[in-house]
Amino acid sequence: MEKIEKSKGTTGSERYLARLCERTFLNLWSYPNVYLRREKKRRNFAKEFCDLLVVCGEHIIIFSDKFVDYPNTGDSDLDWQRWYNRAVHHSVNQINKAVRWLQHSDALYVDAKCQTKLPISIPSPGKRIVHGVVVASGAVDRCKEFYQSKTGSLAIKPALIGHAHIDTESDQYQPFAIGDVNERGVFVHVLNEETLDIILGELDTISDFVGYLQKKEALVRSIDLEFADGEQELLANYLVHRNVDEDHDFDLSDFPGRLLPEGQWEVVRRNPRYAAKKKANEISYFWDRLIETFTKDMLDGTSVQLAGKAPLREQEIGVREMAIQPRVLRRLYATNIHDAMRKAEKGQRFARIMIPPEPVQGKTAFIFFQMPVPDGWEYDEYRRSRFLHLEAYCMGVLNEHRHLSQAVGIGVEPPWHLDEGAGLSEDLLYVGGVDWTPELVKDITDLCQKLGVMKDNNLEVFGTQVDEYPDPGPGFNQLRNQPIQFGAPAPNRHQRRAMRAKSRRRPR
Repeated sequence: MEKIEKSKGTTGSERYLARLCERTFLNLWSYPNVYLRREKKRRNFAKEFCDLLVVCGEHIIIFSDKFVDYPNTGDSDLDWQRWYNRAVHHSVNQINKAVRWLQHSDALYVDAKCQTKLPISIPSPGKRIVHGVVVASGAVDRCKEFYQSKTGSLAIKPALIGHAHIDTESDQYQPFAIGDVNERGVFVHVLNEETLDIILGELDTISDFVGYLQKKEALVRSIDLEFADGEQELLANYLVHRNVDEDHDFDLSDFPGRLLPEGQWEVVRRNPRYAAKKKANEISYFWDRLIETFTKDMLDGTSVQLAGKAPLREQEIGVREMAIQPRVLRRLYATNIHDAMRKAEKGQRFARIMIPPEPVQGKTAFIFFQMPVPDGWEYDEYRRSRFLHLEAYCMGVLNEHRHLSQAVGIGVEPPWHLDEGAGLSEDLLYVGGVDWTPELVKDITDLCQKLGVMKDNNLEVFGTQVDEYPDPGPGFNQLRNQPIQFGAPAPNRHQRRAMRAKSRRRPR
């Protein structure tokens, strides 16, 4: 497979967005400046599809990035209208075009010359979930001035729908506030340069990010929220509440008038349990680095497939299962792998199996397997043997735990090989959709017995349950479902904003 050369972004703001998104969504699923090849009068030409595209599993995120200097005509309403049209409305149109163009997914390329196709498969229309995100920059200072606030975040006002954002005759009109900007199409989230850092910094996995987008879309398109003082205030509420399914969700029951005032995000950031969470998450980025160990080889065209050559789109399935794990589970998986590496005795193989409990959706087991190179073995012979052991572990786990639907195996050499001057290699194996016939069950059972897999002493099985907000120390009161307590609401700030907005309206 040839090397995939991706764009880094064409403008300063696009390059910054590209770096943030690659950190959050990782390099195999994030593509700046994607192009669509079109044919007109028997001639091919390239048309920019979007500023940045993320595709991971069923989720598609279409980013449109615009930096527009905020006008200063002396007419505050006119300034807002012009900036909104150029920075937000134009971007919404770009996203809507991209959504329509998804029907030509086979014509998507990662370069302007349309020489390198997008290496990730676009899910079919019946399975895809599309999210639109506008990054509209250039209004932060004027937003702070208008609201007399330290934050330049645009307010969230669901009653603003479509043209009402710039209609001074509308009862809902309010500058520097965003509601539903694309009421007849895919929901489009609007961030600016200030909230982009906060959101992608906090929700820095594909699952965590799209989980927030979906819950926010439902909130804005319902009647549950009247007004929020900024995107970060919504985020704060989302992070500290869970619904009956134990998923993060919004809860406005403690806020009179369904108003989220300024200051909630700072309350969360100062809480000791939030600091403990951040500290506990540090090890989780080992999981990210492990993912990119595989994906870098895939993008560079240097990935070695022991079970036969496979295109990147097929190789991506296994590593995608690693990428869709949320941050809190990455913490647990990385901790287990580090522990396994320490426990493995020199010269001995060691397997760590991480199995979700039966109620968990997704039902993916991860197997981490270390195997040293036996004395006198050729390296190719060793790699084939390690891969066979890894395959036996994956099939054995699925056979013994039928509530699981798939398994991902990671095979490596023990870390002491580096001390001995040897290089390291990695294997990644995905097993799913197994048709359990009696003959296959017998074959897997025989193979596991022959290799000593699933029954040996160097095997540990761990579940996947973890406390997202750890107890930061002795004597700290740990509250279930309310891990962080907000301070008293300050609803008069919303009233001040509404008064300022009303005073700026033109008379009818």
